[in-house]
Amino acid sequence: MEKEIVVKVLHCLIAPIICCAGILFLGCSTMEDSMEKIAYVANHDSSSVTVVDIEKAVSDPDNAVITTVFIPNSGEYIKGIAVSPDKKKVFVPDASYLGYSLWIFSAEDYSLTGPIHTGEYSVAVEVTPDGAYAYVLNNYENTVSIVSTETNEVVSTVEVGMGPQNIAFSPNGLYAYVTNKNGMTVSVIDTDIALSLPLASVVKTIAITADMPKGIAVTPDGNRAFVATAGGEGSGNKVAVLDLVRTKEIDTDDDDTNGTTPISLYESFEGAPRAVTITPDGTYAYITNLYTNVDEVLNDTVSVIDTVTYEVVDEIIVGDGPKGIAITSNGKYALVANAWGHTVSIIDLDTNEVISTITHGDLLGPTWIAM
Repeated sequence: MEKEIVVKVLHCLIAPIICCAGILFLGCSTMEDSMEKIAYVANHDSSSVTVVDIEKAVSDPDNAVITTVFIPNSGEYIKGIAVSPDKKKVFVPDASYLGYSLWIFSAEDYSLTGPIHTGEYSVAVEVTPDGAYAYVLNNYENTVSIVSTETNEVVSTVEVGMGPQNIAFSPNGLYAYVTNKNGMTVSVIDTDIALSLPLASVVKTIAITADMPKGIAVTPDGNRAFVATAGGEGSGNKVAVLDLVRTKEIDTDDDDTNGTTPISLYESFEGAPRAVTITPDGTYAYITNLYTNVDEVLNDTVSVIDTVTYEVVDEIIVGDGPKGIAITSNGKYALVANAWGHTVSIIDLDTNEVISTITHGDLLGPTWIAM
């Protein structure tokens, strides 16, 4: 019990959070009592978005699917998805080879707006914290299209590194961080400059020492980012940690003799980590591992990293081929999109156990989740 209290105190002192007054009895938390009602799951194989009731996903997964919204992009792929901060709009990039577009639908009546012309092979989207702009990554053009959420028009285009893959914002919205898969870098975009002088808006490029950077998440205080890296389709087992104040990769083992060392998720060089999300209190990072295949039924895993010690503290068996992951704002649950199993796993973050699984005919290659 004493050890448990010490650990909680340590997290409160070091992790990027504000501790509550009753720390010795309650731990530390800034979590809200309420959580989002709806999650949106992008289906790679059917060009659609499945709308999920989160409370039913926990208690009654067979009846958790509310509806599925089909994106009219000639049946090609979609990968990314984002929700506006006010929860009124859902943004879906068209990752087809001919799409060059972004679609938006209403969270109230599912009416569609689009296509908004962006760039070739739009693989990811994220909305600024103030809800004013959607940033769309155009993988084949090495650019980011900035779309006004008021006018639904592209207002600026920023050139980044080779093969932009994923994006995250600083909590204050001043910077956007773009992982460039083929360039082995992360581009740091000044979001103010991006609107007025896009060619000068990439103010820093951070080199990644592990494998190709894929998913990225920023800690609640904006000081660090965790980046999932993977080599080929079934290789790689590293997570890079970035110091966003000094704009460089962190040496996570504190050993100066072996260079900059990222976090190793497991001993074998397989697994291919894909997506990262961080708990609202900043204590843990959760990473999906696409190719771990830990048993005969081809279930894969989610790794849990302590953001203070950089240690892998848990491994959770989920479904087949987990890609996207999202955590509710109250920190109670994580939802994982299992692309090859065509399911969504719900993890109780108090126990790090899967407590329910959504299996539904509309889930066809689920890849990304937004709330």
